Amino acid sequence: MSCMTLRQAEIPDLILNGTTVPGIEASGMQVKGNVFFRSGFKSDGEVSLLGASIGGQLDCSDATFLNSGPRDVPGGGIAIAADRISVGDGVFLNRRFRAEGEVRFPGAKIGGDFTCGGGCFIGPTKLAEIRPDVLGADAQKNYRFALTADGIAVNGDVHLDEGFSAEGEVRLLGARIAGNLDCSGARFSNPLQVGFSDNARVFAADGAEVKGCIFFRDSFYAEGDVELLGARVEKNLECIGSTFRGRVATHGASIAGGFHWLGIKNPELATLLLDDTSASRILDDVESWPLKGHLELDGFVYRRITQGPRDHHSRLDWLARQQEFTPQPYRQLAKVLRDEGDDAGARQVLYKMECQRRSEEKRVWNAPTHQGHTRKAFSYFRHLVKTLANHVWNQTLRLTIGHGYYPGRALALLLLFVALGWPLFRYGYFSRNIAPTDKDAYSDFKRDRYPPEHYERFSASIYSLENSFPLVKLGQVDRWQPDPTPPESHAPARGLIRRVSRYVVSPGFLRGFRRFQILLGWVLATLFAAGVTGVVRKD
Repeated sequence: MSCMTLRQAEIPDLILNGTTVPGIEASGMQVKGNVFFRSGFKSDGEVSLLGASIGGQLDCSDATFLNSGPRDVPGGGIAIAADRISVGDGVFLNRRFRAEGEVRFPGAKIGGDFTCGGGCFIGPTKLAEIRPDVLGADAQKNYRFALTADGIAVNGDVHLDEGFSAEGEVRLLGARIAGNLDCSGARFSNPLQVGFSDNARVFAADGAEVKGCIFFRDSFYAEGDVELLGARVEKNLECIGSTFRGRVATHGASIAGGFHWLGIKNPELATLLLDDTSASRILDDVESWPLKGHLELDGFVYRRITQGPRDHHSRLDWLARQQEFTPQPYRQLAKVLRDEGDDAGARQVLYKMECQRRSEEKRVWNAPTHQGHTRKAFSYFRHLVKTLANHVWNQTLRLTIGHGYYPGRALALLLLFVALGWPLFRYGYFSRNIAPTDKDAYSDFKRDRYPPEHYERFSASIYSLENSFPLVKLGQVDRWQPDPTPPESHAPARGLIRRVSRYVVSPGFLRGFRRFQILLGWVLATLFAAGVTGVVRKD
């Protein structure tokens, strides 16, 4: 039975409600009014509306279109072919609409809404399933399309909601939508065939421009990958109360409003890839965050967090869930925290970033196999020394100045050694092991056990302070020193504690401790200056 032919026809209206046809060939058809294929309409073959022009509506609600044969069979696989169609009002593929075969609207121009709510779209058999030899290495890719509308221009909303279901990929690449793209309550799947390993793509709107919002909410379900690469959304992208069994990828997308990731069901099944995406704000909750290794935030730019955890502790856990370390997400979070007045949290985020980055810089080095044994051993030894030195340097920066984000640690360490030196020098003085530097005063001190009256008295705290802080001169170091010629003690010290006590206040020990104080003071002071100026930070 041949299909109905209306090619290049010019008619006022086309109404085929409740009829059954073997297919329709209406390419280039001109209809001034409406086209109605509804109320039980059924087609057992392809309905071709290529390049057709319809002044009113195209209404296919409660209709059935069957052509589910494999795409590599001539005439098979396409239920509706409406490439480059022009419709003055809305398109309705909703309510009990059912298509077994690909529905195509690429390059279409729709004057109203594109409504598929409640429709059932079942894509044709994959070409790769029938002819794997044709695709070769590409056979792993998904070629099963349920709805294809690349480059479609809709002067209203796109409704894939209210029980919409698709078995096969839904494509809206480069679509231009004047309103919302609503997938609330929809169900997308793309079952894999035997021998296929990766998730199939179920929804793709790469490069789409949406003037309103994109909604994946109200029990939305996707069993496969959802991609919005390079999409432009002028309001919100809302993923609320949804299930994603695959990747949600927005690489390069721009979201002028908020990115919502709330109430996600079974978040352990989702992988969220927000790399190089921008959004005005984030709204999320901890329970919806993906598992470790299932989050990508490199290049994700946002201005504030309006819902969800705002403390740096929680957000550091969020960053730790990324697939691999990159510094940009840490800097971005620190910027947002600083803008919200949490300078301490921002500093802690940057500190953790620096710790993580220096840890990631450790590389496993393998010597070239063509080298001789001697050169190979030397290379390994040189690498070992370099690795050890780098580790010591990194640990020194971490402990002393917090990689440049906590330079106050260096001052705290200096004060610690001042406090440690105070009792040593004090008891050393009482033990007569600290003596004047002036020759005459030293003679009086050795003879009378006290310096002359005119000589500056010893202060253990100031003496320790001068030794620890470079360039601090208060007169104690110039006038007092560990005794260069201490008398020999012939009385043996009984007990370990007494022997240790006598040793730590001996002139030799005090002299060594003082030198260590001076050296450490210069090192810590230099690191403090480097931390304050940001020299050691790798910003």
